Amino acid sequence: MEPRRATEAPAGNLFFRAGLFLFVLGIVVLEFPGARELRESPDSGIETRNLRIVRLRDDSPNLAANIRVGDELREIEGEAIRNHIHYLEILSRNVAMSPQNYVLDRDGARVDVLITYEPRPGYLIALRFVFVVVAFAFLLVGLWVYLRRPDWLGSLLVTNCVILAFVLTDRPTASLPWMQILGELVHDAIILLFPAVVLHFFLVFSRPTDSTSPRWPRRMALLYGFPAALYLFGAVVAVLRFQLIPVSNAVLLVVLGLSTAYFAIYITGSLVVFVRRYRAAPQAQKQKLRVVIAGSLAGFVPILLVTVLRNVVQGEALATDTRLESAAALCLGFIPVTFAYAILKHGAIELNLVVRKSLVYAVLTGAIIAVYYVLVNLISDVMVEELGVSKFLWAPLSILFLSVMFAPARERIQHVIDRLFYRGEYVYQHEVYEFNRQIANRLTRDETTGYFTERIEALLK
Repeated sequence: MEPRRATEAPAGNLFFRAGLFLFVLGIVVLEFPGARELRESPDSGIETRNLRIVRLRDDSPNLAANIRVGDELREIEGEAIRNHIHYLEILSRNVAMSPQNYVLDRDGARVDVLITYEPRPGYLIALRFVFVVVAFAFLLVGLWVYLRRPDWLGSLLVTNCVILAFVLTDRPTASLPWMQILGELVHDAIILLFPAVVLHFFLVFSRPTDSTSPRWPRRMALLYGFPAALYLFGAVVAVLRFQLIPVSNAVLLVVLGLSTAYFAIYITGSLVVFVRRYRAAPQAQKQKLRVVIAGSLAGFVPILLVTVLRNVVQGEALATDTRLESAAALCLGFIPVTFAYAILKHGAIELNLVVRKSLVYAVLTGAIIAVYYVLVNLISDVMVEELGVSKFLWAPLSILFLSVMFAPARERIQHVIDRLFYRGEYVYQHEVYEFNRQIANRLTRDETTGYFTERIEALLK
């Protein structure tokens, strides 16, 4: 049977929606300078993970250098490397692509090596472009579903889509140390949140979830408690390493092992829940779920296998792991494609109407933003030049005004447009709402049947 829709939106829906759209805006806006920085940064052909070398590409200019898989990066030109973001920031500074002296740690021994650079190969730039296309597909599908269904299920689906888009996109590096450690902590939090949100989504999808149940807080504590504890443990380790305080390999292996187990158990559990949901569904519903479950398996299984492989297999076997990672990341694109296909194939929405309304609403949104921009700039000239108000005070106030007024203004104007241009759908929605309200006031079967017959005759004439 079709999973029952949750009738209540998640707690703090307004704050969730504001945070969601700000986060999506950040992903989209920061992708452009991030992609430009990645394209212009020097390329050594050395691939690292957690500042440890995992592979030298076949086209690397440093194949003849004294580098081995497993070496750990320590310094570049005498500057100690604090984390991966700091490492990328050092590379981005070398716009001339001059050779640099590296200090590596090889089983406790210091190794000095001169690293040379070349421009980033075109196939890697093309691969990043494909990742961005997949990421934007996630954002479009997730926001599309959420705007039509802002309940628990829609909120969890869009959260999953946004996390995957975050993983597949780039952001510019920061030069300030506090922003570098903050970026690492935020990145780790988002990555650790993903398996829990995936499992939560499939649990809600598989059976009705009552957020008012006394068991609900306990279930949420169990679901998110372990990744929260794991994140705190890993955050302490990350801060210590950023401060160049030595951390034993045993502690690092514990963090790595727990993270791998957590990821594998939660993602596997999600697929098991989904498969059980599929097997228990009626035959008609199975046809609708068949494409979605195939896309979910095709998207999640490769990334699950690669994650376990890269964290369990050690030594030279890691050399092939990054190529598998790229293929697994591309497989994630099956998920939004199959969800969109299932929706359109089985007539969940009327495509032409959605396209037309999307274009109208896009123009509407642009017009509101344009009016806001003109008004704010006119008022800003008066406030700053005539009254001497600081720009640092006026800018956050104008942003606050936009966040408060934009959604209500758009909804009111959109309501008018629906009545003028999409009156058939508007009347249908209004009739359904009025029918539900009136039918609830009928107490006997005769009253209910009589009202139902009356409305059918009136609507169908």
